[in-house]
Amino acid sequence: MSDESYALAIAQYERGAGSHHYFLGANVGIYLVWPASGLVGALLGSAIPDPSRYGLDLVFPLAFLGLLMTFLKGRIGVAVALAAGGLALAGSFLLPGKWHVIVAGLLGSGLGLLLEEWMERWRRS
Repeated sequence: MSDESYALAIAQYERGAGSHHYFLGANVGIYLVWPASGLVGALLGSAIPDPSRYGLDLVFPLAFLGLLMTFLKGRIGVAVALAAGGLALAGSFLLPGKWHVIVAGLLGSGLGLLLEEWMERWRRS
């Protein structure tokens, strides 16, 4: 499963039209083209001396930002996304390797859980 096929399938479920067949089809479609597109990308990528010169280093962050935007439906989601993004950015300066991604994901998920619990308790009172 890839991020894109997951987002596509979940969006279909949210519209009420999702099924395990749709989910499987979205993932099989990605898996069929992944090896060939990976090879083409590797060959073309090595032919471009400095991808950042053309802004190509922004493709993945912008793709993930686009996926994220489709799932932000309320204040809690926006708060969690902003907090996780800030944590990942700060962590990139403080933590070795790619640990900032894992730490930001875990802390952002925890924050989402706390905010959801807090809102549920506030609604009950």
